[in-house]
Amino acid sequence: LLAWGAWKGDHRVHLWDAATAKELEPLVGHTGGIINVAFSPAESLLASASYDGSVKIWDLTLRRERLTLRREGTKMVNGVGFSPDGRLLASGNADGSVVIWETLSGRALHTYSGHEGAQCRYVTFSPDGRMLASIGFDGKVRRWSVSTGEQQPAIIGPQGAVWSVQYSSDGRLLACSGEKGEVFIWDVASGTKLREWRM
Repeated sequence: LLAWGAWKGDHRVHLWDAATAKELEPLVGHTGGIINVAFSPAESLLASASYDGSVKIWDLTLRRERLTLRREGTKMVNGVGFSPDGRLLASGNADGSVVIWETLSGRALHTYSGHEGAQCRYVTFSPDGRMLASIGFDGKVRRWSVSTGEQQPAIIGPQGAVWSVQYSSDGRLLACSGEKGEVFIWDVASGTKLREWRM
């Protein structure tokens, strides 16, 4: 499956069969534009983040909404990401907070605050599921212990907003990109910048 959503003018999550290029029935439930979507590792669930301040978890087998996750006071959710085992879901919010949710119950387990005064744009788990990286308009990559919420020293990313972040498959490297086309590679253990490209 291929999933996408439009941030303006359409509140639906669109699905396509990647093998046949056939559009499927969209997922309907949000009242605001769709900012980000993420498949669970088993691809049985899909999470969507919206301008309406909610995260929805969809059952892709039944093609219907399974849970709506909403944190009080959150007006917009920018990013979502499942843990490698699919048991947890992280959301990055416009108020700079990061929330860890239990995907089975929808219970909020932890709320992290670090991107003060700046939106959290994107979240991603490390391959072993122990750490979470988040990025925002503050130009920093923040790393959190999923179990304790302890924050590791922030990595100073590109000047301006950081737009995306991803761990390498072995969890030893972290890549991030900036709004001006920069791409940085960092050593996770030491926080040392290893490489930099500018487009």
